[in-house]
Amino acid sequence: MKDFRNAIESMAEYTSRIPNSPDAYMLMAQAAGNIQSFGEAISFLNAYLQYRPNDPNGFNMLGMAYGSLNQFAKANASFEKALAIEPNKADILFNKAINYNRQGDIGNEFKSLRRLLEIQPNHQNALKQMILILESQGRMEEAANYRNRLQ
Repeated sequence: MKDFRNAIESMAEYTSRIPNSPDAYMLMAQAAGNIQSFGEAISFLNAYLQYRPNDPNGFNMLGMAYGSLNQFAKANASFEKALAIEPNKADILFNKAINYNRQGDIGNEFKSLRRLLEIQPNHQNALKQMILILESQGRMEEAANYRNRLQ
């Protein structure tokens, strides 16, 4: 943890001298996320996105940080911005599904997983989560169809 904190401090010193350094803000956001300092990560990601407003990965990470703080509406908005830029990116769709799961919004989780599986039919984690949802709803035959796709 000390190394991540030192990395953040070093990069903060760098950005104080050269503020238009999007890669430095991204590195600080990643380091902050590694030590679960999600509020700090959000600040760094927002700074990063000022320079790279069309980076779906930045919005995806922002969504994950908001989700980690149970700020689900902000997380959803960030995932939607990421998907507006890159609509078929599997990791964004999966993170969006996780966010819905954490909210207890199984309907939207199911929709996100189904869309992800249309794009990437053998996404193992999405298949496993889809099976759990279907089995919890007593939809065993549908769950078995997804189970057959697991490798």
